[in-house]
Amino acid sequence: MEPTDLLQSYRDFMARTDIAAKPERIFERGFYVPRIRFSMKEIATRLLLEPNSTHLLVGGIGSGKTTELIQGCGLINSNKDSQAIYIDVSVEQQLDQLKPGVLLTLVGLRLADKLGTGSHGLNPAFQAARSIRAIANGFWDQYEPDGPDYDDLVYTPGIIIPPGPMDPVVRRQKGLLETLLTEVRKQIPYFIVFFDSLDRIRDPAKLAEIVLEDIAALKQLGIGVMLVGPLHILYGSARSIVQHFDHYSLLPDIEVSNVEQGGRNFLQEVLRRRAEEQMLPDETCSALVQMSGGILRDLLRLAKQAGQRAFMEDAPHITPTHVQAVAELEGRKLLFGVTETALIKLKALARGERFVLATEEDVTLLETRRVIQYQDDAGQTRYVLHPVMQSLLAPTPPSQTMPRLAKLSPS
Repeated sequence: MEPTDLLQSYRDFMARTDIAAKPERIFERGFYVPRIRFSMKEIATRLLLEPNSTHLLVGGIGSGKTTELIQGCGLINSNKDSQAIYIDVSVEQQLDQLKPGVLLTLVGLRLADKLGTGSHGLNPAFQAARSIRAIANGFWDQYEPDGPDYDDLVYTPGIIIPPGPMDPVVRRQKGLLETLLTEVRKQIPYFIVFFDSLDRIRDPAKLAEIVLEDIAALKQLGIGVMLVGPLHILYGSARSIVQHFDHYSLLPDIEVSNVEQGGRNFLQEVLRRRAEEQMLPDETCSALVQMSGGILRDLLRLAKQAGQRAFMEDAPHITPTHVQAVAELEGRKLLFGVTETALIKLKALARGERFVLATEEDVTLLETRRVIQYQDDAGQTRYVLHPVMQSLLAPTPPSQTMPRLAKLSPS
């Protein structure tokens, strides 16, 4: 293979495994593979049958929550009387500045955009749209401390603080949204909003405040909600947040040590949709699947890093040796900053001992992907060490025998 052809082949591979690419492109380029043991179709069906219900989707970092949200939007939008609205909150708002009223405002802005730019007149819906935009973005108003002749203007900052500026706001925005919905529902009766990125909120109190105010108000307005939340709200005192949703779902990581569950073949298919066997042989796919621990983001990250390493060696394709090399580097990164007590637990897990989720530190190990949670069809949970750390913590893994993947043809 000519050097220029080799360079282009690896450039194409790197682009196809880029985890930072827009999630929508997964569907546009045919990379989406339906999940096993999880059905977004079932959740979407519940939302269509109960359009004002609220749903919580919980999963670890990189487990594919955003992809499933976009899939859910597509399923909702296949029905003429309903429309899904996808909102990546982190793109619109600084998450550390999130407060009651922000989610309502984001929904209001999306609905206001649906009114178009026709003659506004005194139509209450258009007036509500203007007010929502003003509250979102800020506005100038006359300041009258000494009576009507005082002409100075005062600026009121907007509630939306884009990445990179209470209750009273919730009450006002809810009223404006109600007026706005009266108009837009003449064309589309039902709206379901999908909120992404809220799993990055570390403070349970802040998330609880949003759920109690904004999500409750949206439900009262008859707007359905699907919200992505952090894994830690399933445990300890933060679990009370879950009770404010009509339904909640856990998006588990993909089991890679049991062929009967289909997890390994699912993950190999994710890779095969992106690369042919000439670039990524089956034995390399098998190594990537094993080292990913069933975490989709790690699967693609390791594949991309292995591709970069292979190209630096002028290799015609990516080998398991390249995978092992980058996996060890990832393992060292995961071990960096681990406390002494956490390290003791990780070493015990590496030896095959049982892991018990009992403390906040244990939950942190789960959220940071150092420990991976699997769940079988019966709902039984088990915990394993992330495979990239296994060789660093225990020379001999508890079970080194992994089933070989069946050979798949490129899609």
